[in-house]
Amino acid sequence: MGPSAVRYAGLSAAIEQLGIPTSMREHPGPGRRAAAADEPSAKYFPVIARACELLAQLVEEVLREGGFPLVLGGDHSIAMGTLAGVSRARAGRRA
Repeated sequence: MGPSAVRYAGLSAAIEQLGIPTSMREHPGPGRRAAAADEPSAKYFPVIARACELLAQLVEEVLREGGFPLVLGGDHSIAMGTLAGVSRARAGRRA
């Protein structure tokens, strides 16, 4: 319900009132699916890895288009996808 709550709260409109154009791109997230893995202590790893990869692609796309990705989420693992996307977008650029 995260994306719905952000839309309902009017976050995009509030940011645009500050003069900042916005574009919401929703990440489907891993959902509540269980995933099998060879390592019992990492049974959700394939699901989390896929979600991080999708997020990395979205973040990279936004940065390459000249935007600023504001990533909101409810799980600490969003940092992996966010940082991977930033790293990919900056690859080959001189800081």
